[in-house]
Amino acid sequence: MIAHQRSQPRELAAPPAPISTAPANGAAASGAGLATATGGDGTGSPGPTTAASAEPVSPPATHPPTCANPNVDAATLDAVAPDTPPIAAQQGISGDVTVLVSLDAQSHVTGARIMRSPSALLNDAALRAARASTFRTEIRDCRPVAADYAFIVEFTTQ
Repeated sequence: MIAHQRSQPRELAAPPAPISTAPANGAAASGAGLATATGGDGTGSPGPTTAASAEPVSPPATHPPTCANPNVDAATLDAVAPDTPPIAAQQGISGDVTVLVSLDAQSHVTGARIMRSPSALLNDAALRAARASTFRTEIRDCRPVAADYAFIVEFTTQ
């Protein structure tokens, strides 16, 4: 077996495995016929070089991320405008209705409920708008996850 030497020590992520001088068949090594990096005569004196050359040890391979964006928050891709109820428009009711939208891992709306509203007259229209909108679910560690998302529906008087 030929031992390789490095010209400059490098830090390794894990300690190197011990070099075994035992032959593969399990017999004890006698040292006869083994070449070393310092010389082939067993004296340790520099001698003729062997076929082995000192090769630099490359750092451990790093694995590229499996996706371009491993962590992405949920987002609204296409917000549907609400239809303002006629009674709310007549009474001049406006404001923001916050709808909690539940998304599955495939970005489908699985549920919606009102979190905050200036008037109950706006709630049904806000829920319809939230259910008709398109969302992108949250991505954590390159995997889409089911999550809840706060969606704000704006009602303005005209």
